[in-house]
Amino acid sequence: KKKKKRPYPVDGLYTVRSYYDEVIDLYHGNYDRPIEIGYESLDPLYKIMKGTFHVWTGIPNHGKSTFLDQCLIQVAKQHGWKFAMFSPEHSTKMHIRRLLQMVVAKPFDKGLHNRMTEQEAVQGMSWINEHFYFIETREHIPTVDKILGITKDTIQKYGCNALVIDPYNEIDASRRGTQREDEHIRDFISKCKRFSKNHDITTFVVAHPTKLPKDNGQYQAPSAYDISGAAHWHNQADAVVVVHRDFDAGTVQVITRKIREQGLYGKIGEATFWFNPETHTFEEPRVSACFFFFF
Repeated sequence: KKKKKRPYPVDGLYTVRSYYDEVIDLYHGNYDRPIEIGYESLDPLYKIMKGTFHVWTGIPNHGKSTFLDQCLIQVAKQHGWKFAMFSPEHSTKMHIRRLLQMVVAKPFDKGLHNRMTEQEAVQGMSWINEHFYFIETREHIPTVDKILGITKDTIQKYGCNALVIDPYNEIDASRRGTQREDEHIRDFISKCKRFSKNHDITTFVVAHPTKLPKDNGQYQAPSAYDISGAAHWHNQADAVVVVHRDFDAGTVQVITRKIREQGLYGKIGEATFWFNPETHTFEEPRVSACFFFFF
């Protein structure tokens, strides 16, 4: 008689049985769905899904970080999300100031019309304190492993739903041995994607373009291919969003360059916004709106 083969576990190997309950949940529609930010023109193009990796890019000073911050505030207000923020280009107090202006929808600084009161500032900070957690490593440039380690603790302690790295070039870029820059970027993205899936969060990374495409002397909206290590940024990302300022029109275009699962959490297209200096927020244009632009 032939001996029956005894099953034994193989590390890293799975069968359908391992996923039975999850697939049945999918069949019955019991799964996480993408969430909308809350803008009529942008929501059909761009939704946020847990377990995904998003790249935001744009020409410096075109408003990508500011617009992303406003989207995070919208998501926190509508869905109660919490964010771990690594954003060292500006001091944390200045970042909180920027968030406050959008939360309160009034200017922060002295001498400006309709300035927020101290009570409004305190109430705004109380709300921000419940939704934003700031990662700081004051003595050294952190590695991605350090940031992900702090984020893991933040998820466990506060229930954070997303990580924001703004910008990528403020992370330690040291490479091991003869590793090329594009290989380092590939590994960085892979670590972030795996972390996002394992912890059921969304990761947003702001990456500056190194190439600025021109057409008739005017800067054109970049893509992920204009970021150093281009192919990996585009190919590995689940979504690529570009924020581009049109100086002539006084508007900002928010362009989706890539959506991996089109139809599920967006599609390729663009939405137009203008910046209201009275409320320090981006707004969808109305027919009667006058366009202003200040940062």
